[in-house]
Amino acid sequence: MREDSRGGLTNTLSIFECDLIRVSFALLLLSVTLSSFAGGQGGGGERAGKHRVRVTPDMEEQKGLMLTAESNIYQGTVYANTFIEYLTANRWDVGLYVFNMTLYGGGAQNFEYDAYVSITKWLDISDRWKVALGTQNGTTLFSSTRSWHDFSFVQNVVKVNDYLSAGVGIFYVNRALATINQPIGAMFGFDVNFIPRKLWAELDFVSGNTNISGSVVNLFWKPTRHIDLYTGIQVPATGSGNEFAGNVGLMYSIE
Repeated sequence: MREDSRGGLTNTLSIFECDLIRVSFALLLLSVTLSSFAGGQGGGGERAGKHRVRVTPDMEEQKGLMLTAESNIYQGTVYANTFIEYLTANRWDVGLYVFNMTLYGGGAQNFEYDAYVSITKWLDISDRWKVALGTQNGTTLFSSTRSWHDFSFVQNVVKVNDYLSAGVGIFYVNRALATINQPIGAMFGFDVNFIPRKLWAELDFVSGNTNISGSVVNLFWKPTRHIDLYTGIQVPATGSGNEFAGNVGLMYSIE
């Protein structure tokens, strides 16, 4: 009797997805190990604590609501981040971000419970070239010395092929957020699709040695149409005072 080819394909996919789960957990353990081993080695002076700025291309995002729950794992500290974003049909991306809500420990960041409103407008130059104009503004929710934080940027994003997208841009950051006088910098982002719309890596880099400088690398897996899971690591810029951290997150989209 001939075996049902559809059943064989289903079994193959199930085995493959189990392997992806193992890879995701392995990367999570790696990120936690690296953050524990290298915690506090990001530079001298006052701890800056990396403020997360999302600069990966995101040109494939569809309109609708996106909810993200993320944890950052430092040596002796675990923070929770919550992101709520909505992308309109005419490519306005509006979001509310709350960073560094303490789950365990504390003190790995100089800003805790900081909240930001993010507004980005995507301009479609062609099918493969997009331009983003955006800003993130806000302040700490609970602080006796509250100051206004401003990060604004212009970014070009090019879809090279189905497996690679690249972004490059410039940004302005005010001193209250940067913590030093270094207001202008460059940012780069890459999406590397191993399996399009199923398994990919996002790589971010923000120049300088300010409070927002450094790199973030995350591996994403999409088990269902509405759910993305990811894990990765934050790498501090030399001399920034930032620390290594592991990342783990879940994204849920509602179209």
